[in-house]
Amino acid sequence: MTKLRGASAIIVTAGAAGAALLLTVPAARAEEVPPSAPMATSSASGGLNVSSAPFGAARQMAFVMLDGGDFPFKYSKSGGGSWQLHFRPALDFFLQPNVSVGGNVVVDTGGGSSTVGLGVRAGYHVALSELVSLWPLVGLSFGHTSVNNGPSTSVTTLGINVPFLFHLVPHFLLGVGPFFSLPLTDSGATPNKDPSYGLTALVGGYF
Repeated sequence: MTKLRGASAIIVTAGAAGAALLLTVPAARAEEVPPSAPMATSSASGGLNVSSAPFGAARQMAFVMLDGGDFPFKYSKSGGGSWQLHFRPALDFFLQPNVSVGGNVVVDTGGGSSTVGLGVRAGYHVALSELVSLWPLVGLSFGHTSVNNGPSTSVTTLGINVPFLFHLVPHFLLGVGPFFSLPLTDSGATPNKDPSYGLTALVGGYF
């Protein structure tokens, strides 16, 4: 009888230990699961996904204004002359991390002439630090210029821009860097084949 009671006590003790082990294993496994990676957040309306990743992530879009030799946007008037508009927006899409393709629009009016144009370009983003990066861009653009009481001209240009980007605020871009522009074709009576180069500015955002 004493042996049966001792065996029963051993069985009950072993069962309790096994139950305790089963309860502690899932808890330990839950603690070992790493936190989930950051995911894209959506706007309040639920229609637009905003990437939480840094600039240059795959499937990001960037809206920027960049031009060689002048600030990307200018609307001005001098003396009694006409208003002048200088507008060069661009939209770029990252096909894969740091590799972008995009296009830009050119609108210049005033001073007795008007220019409209389109361009395509490709770029590669290089992160230098958390706050500074490099985004070289190479592209081709076509522009058509109409002059009041004069012949119109069409120009195809090769452009290279190498802006340094400053990421001071999330989803906002501010940059400056060198540019190089070379006319490839010019339909004017006196074609211009001289290259242009200097510094350019960039402003924009990404999502």
